[in-house]
Amino acid sequence: SPTSDFSFLKRFWFDNKSYGTESNLRARRLANANANTKRRITLEEDSLPISQNTYRMSSKRMMNIPKYVDKYHFDDCVGKTIEECQVIIDTVVQSMPETFNNQTTLHMSIRKMREQTDFSYYKVVLRTNTAGTKIYGIYDDGVVYYPWPWRVNGVDMEIGPWDCDEGGAMTPEECCSKIQQDVSYPDDNGNYIACFVEEPVGGPHNPERDDRAIVVTDGKGTVVRAPVAH
Repeated sequence: SPTSDFSFLKRFWFDNKSYGTESNLRARRLANANANTKRRITLEEDSLPISQNTYRMSSKRMMNIPKYVDKYHFDDCVGKTIEECQVIIDTVVQSMPETFNNQTTLHMSIRKMREQTDFSYYKVVLRTNTAGTKIYGIYDDGVVYYPWPWRVNGVDMEIGPWDCDEGGAMTPEECCSKIQQDVSYPDDNGNYIACFVEEPVGGPHNPERDDRAIVVTDGKGTVVRAPVAH
């Protein structure tokens, strides 16, 4: 079963053997809480099987989160291939030299959206503040989600979400410990729930760059979110 050893610092994930580590928007987090509840109700799709329903809800949430509003978003890339998106990015960059430091192109840093078939499926993503010290979650309200069912003895079980802002914003260690205490049993693949700490762009382990656009795709290589220049 999971242990509680916090001696392995400067790592970016927690599992049942080792923990890693990588503020104050509390008012904004609290203000977002009610809006997030409404979002989750809107995204309910009870007609889908449990695994599809949970994944669909998570995917829709992630694609509609307003992040990095002060950075340039290449909205026309959504639904396009990587190659088509590169053309769009280059066209915009070349037409706005003052915005992009007189560059003619941006490097595309491609990130595939997580899928249940990925090797790391058993890890919960812990989104932090910029400093990487406190859990803010994808909505900045401290709530952490796991996007798929947890299969035990052939039965799909809903797990989470977890409020990691209860009593004040938790550290990654505290939040992961809470999650692992709640889901203390392995799934049918023998994996215990684990945690991956994700700092937003601009954090000490995830610095901004002016020569790239971060592009998120699905497993087929289609762009699913507006790429962001940062």
